[in-house]
Amino acid sequence: MQKTGISKDETKGLAILEVQSGADGLYVFRLEIAALFEVDLEHPNMPLATFLRNNGPTFLFPFAREAVASLTMKGRFGPVWIQPTNVSI
Repeated sequence: MQKTGISKDETKGLAILEVQSGADGLYVFRLEIAALFEVDLEHPNMPLATFLRNNGPTFLFPFAREAVASLTMKGRFGPVWIQPTNVSI
């Protein structure tokens, strides 16, 4: 699941990605990872809302995947690796 937010002047944005396990797995977890983005006002490439919706998950997914693996690595059952996912729209 992804959540986004944009400042009133539309120059800064927040993207939050949530990953969670199923209730029947060896580990039960819910992780949220967030990133702040800022528009280059001199050279804007696309509207910030479009960027956050389309590219936010792509930027955050590798970090969420690594965080889950790092947190579960020390557990009794070994690390959980979230499968790579195509999150492009």
